[in-house]
Amino acid sequence: MDNNFDTINENVFNGEENIPLQSFYAELKENGFPVTPLQIIHAQKVIIQYANWVKNEVELCQYLSPIFAGSEEEQHLFKKIFDKHFKREIPKPLSKQQLSVEKKLKQHWKKLVIIYGAIALAVIGVIVYTSLQRKQFDPAKIHLYISNKNETSLKAPLFTKTNTQIELVTICKYDNKSDVLETDVQYNWGDSSITDPLPSHIYITSGVYKLTAYVSVRYRDKIIKKAILHKTVNVCDADNSLAIKILSANHTITIGEKIKCIAITNHQGNNSFIEWSIDNVNVGHRREVDTAFLFAGVHKILCNVFYDSINSACNIYKDTSITVNDKTKPQPVVSNTNPQIKKEDDTIEPLQTPNNFLQTLYKSLAIIFSLLALFFMLLYARQLKKTGAIKSNVLDKYKKLTTSFTTKKAPAILPFKNRNYLPAQQSELDDIAKLLRRRVKDTVTFLNIGKTISKSIEKMGMFTPVQDARTRQSEYLILIDETNTNNQQVKLFEYLVTMLKKQNVLAEVFYFKKHPGFCYNIHEPKGIGLEKLFGKYQRHTLLIMGNGHQLINKTENNFDETFLALLNRWQHKAIVTPVSFLDWQREEKNILLPQIPIVPVDMEGLVLLAEILTPKGNAVDIIARLSRNSGAFYKVKGIDFEQLTVLEQYCNISGWIRQNENGKSINVLLEWVLALSIYPKLRWEITLAIGKSILEKYNLRHQLNFTILLRITRISWMQQGFIKDSLRFEMLKKLSRKNEQTARETILLLLNEIPQQEIESSNSAEEKEVQQIINEFSLYAHDPVFYSSYHESKYMFEKLWQNNQLNDTPTESYFKNQGRQWKTLINQHNNDNETPYNVGVEEYLLSNNREETLLSKVYLALAVISAVVLVSSIAALRVLYIWDNVL
Repeated sequence: MDNNFDTINENVFNGEENIPLQSFYAELKENGFPVTPLQIIHAQKVIIQYANWVKNEVELCQYLSPIFAGSEEEQHLFKKIFDKHFKREIPKPLSKQQLSVEKKLKQHWKKLVIIYGAIALAVIGVIVYTSLQRKQFDPAKIHLYISNKNETSLKAPLFTKTNTQIELVTICKYDNKSDVLETDVQYNWGDSSITDPLPSHIYITSGVYKLTAYVSVRYRDKIIKKAILHKTVNVCDADNSLAIKILSANHTITIGEKIKCIAITNHQGNNSFIEWSIDNVNVGHRREVDTAFLFAGVHKILCNVFYDSINSACNIYKDTSITVNDKTKPQPVVSNTNPQIKKEDDTIEPLQTPNNFLQTLYKSLAIIFSLLALFFMLLYARQLKKTGAIKSNVLDKYKKLTTSFTTKKAPAILPFKNRNYLPAQQSELDDIAKLLRRRVKDTVTFLNIGKTISKSIEKMGMFTPVQDARTRQSEYLILIDETNTNNQQVKLFEYLVTMLKKQNVLAEVFYFKKHPGFCYNIHEPKGIGLEKLFGKYQRHTLLIMGNGHQLINKTENNFDETFLALLNRWQHKAIVTPVSFLDWQREEKNILLPQIPIVPVDMEGLVLLAEILTPKGNAVDIIARLSRNSGAFYKVKGIDFEQLTVLEQYCNISGWIRQNENGKSINVLLEWVLALSIYPKLRWEITLAIGKSILEKYNLRHQLNFTILLRITRISWMQQGFIKDSLRFEMLKKLSRKNEQTARETILLLLNEIPQQEIESSNSAEEKEVQQIINEFSLYAHDPVFYSSYHESKYMFEKLWQNNQLNDTPTESYFKNQGRQWKTLINQHNNDNETPYNVGVEEYLLSNNREETLLSKVYLALAVISAVVLVSSIAALRVLYIWDNVL
């Protein structure tokens, strides 16, 4: 098994095998991590086990870090290597990619609706126009005919007998329809009679007369055409008639079959001759004519009977049509009459000629827009369902959250992960730790063999034992003033002790409140007095980290004798005060210093402390030494840190503080301090994390060190442990939006790191969730595309806001931003203009709610427009049907 491990290890880093994360393991090994085969196997097991839960590289890093990193420093280094290695594989943020379809729809919805509406309007216009054209009559297409009532031919001359009444009929056709239009006719019969509307007349004298008819065409009592028709009327003394008889061997006439055409007349007198023509070709002049047809089809047979002369009024002609069939093809029905004339009543039959193009057009439009209407309705329903599902989910979460507000639990203290590994190490701390680790003489002695031999020789062989004291590394008992639990200077002292311990300085830490006579720590939660502490740690050097003012008798203005007696039991002791040397008053100089060494916690003071604790340290003049280095100190007392202008001056300490951003000079340290107002409570972990994020943004990571942290913790409200609401409000307004965004992202990372099981039994779960909602909403309102995953928090925030459940007055006032008096992260995105503009939260929520329903409204509008076109198409089809079939 060991051989297998060695082989795997060798192959991995020689590149002979391709295992998962091979290159990453190689980078770890290059940076000092052992990366054993067992660790690789464990890493693979973790990846397989948690594959369904790991969502991104950040979570994968959190799962793998405990396998390879054994300390906070190694965890930090592991994360840096991991981020650097997988940076090229991290996808670009959504805001850098092409905007989504929905985003484009929201931006250009007006254009979309207008363009689609214009297209639909144009289509409806075409439908209406073509439909109205069918309902309108083109005068040029109206055809008028005057015929003898008993005559079937519309174009033949009229024929009548003298002293016999002739009855005429006026036929009006529009697209072969004769019963749609009405006519009014005035007749001028061509003789000496007057013009009248009667369609009947009696001619007295034979001859050829020119009939003139004045016709007015009406449709629904509206005259749409006027015309003058001329017709020849042949008036003969005799009652002549003509009929054509066709004789054939078969009922159906076929190609090549001979037929006989017979003219039957009842004339009086001699006729000049009979003339036959078939398809306008003269075929004979006898009463009977034989003929045959060479091709199939409808053939027209015309017979003219001429009396007296060619221009005689008694001349008469008759025509008929026959159908010749091809035996090899199906035989149509033979008709010997004009197909436009009904034999029953001699009226014109409407020919069915539906407009196929319009029918196809209307049907196509109906199908297309019915599909489009259905498509947009589906989108509309899906959008409503999507929004409804989100709101339903949010409502459930909101009810669960607000229900827990009323339960009685322990005070909310979020267990943020320790961040003391973040500050950069200062070289002075290494030197200080080296001095503090010095070895000192112990009370225990041992027999020094070398010195004993030498002494015995000097005594002429008499055995003279020499005892020497043993040496040991210096040990320290550190008492930290925790009178104010949330005093950030306490956290600074803890960070300092942690750094010294990492440098192998031996120290035991206790805390005290009000005075150091009663101390406690995790091992002594009930507390322990100074006397017992001395019994346990009498060989330790006593260090009191605090201003030491609790040791002063306020009544007599001198060092309290009780405490002095207890402290004097320790041979080596000192006070490390957070008070800057330039702010020392009589308490430090005249009361504490004469009885016990006191140094400021500045780096120069710590160096001096290390010298004081040496055997010759009693000879050091503390005031003189500190005065020589007074340039390294700064005044804090008397500064009103609640004035932002004064706070800015305090933060303007050196050249690196000022950085250029977008052409403007920005105070980086001030931005760091202002960003602390994002979270409603002062937390050391948040101070470090936000500082890291902001400083890295300006490539100033190395400035996150003990010296800068000391300067920050000397701000009065950092010592008090809270920021007044009025000051927080002003700080939020002063903070730049870019750094606010960075700070909120950082706080969300810290909140997400908290294990759920650690906060289930307290109000911390509610505080964590509310803070997540506030910060996620702010980021979503700033950039809804990049932070689209925080969409639900917008709804949750809206619920909390409407019910006044944020419980954070400065943040509420900051978000409200009435009149847009200052800049916030809350942006309103104008769909017509991609440039966002700042608004108050109430205006944002109102407009955002409209925007949330914008897509559904757009889809509904498009569906309605499509439905209108669909209805128009169906109506046009109905009109077309009525026009072609009913009328």
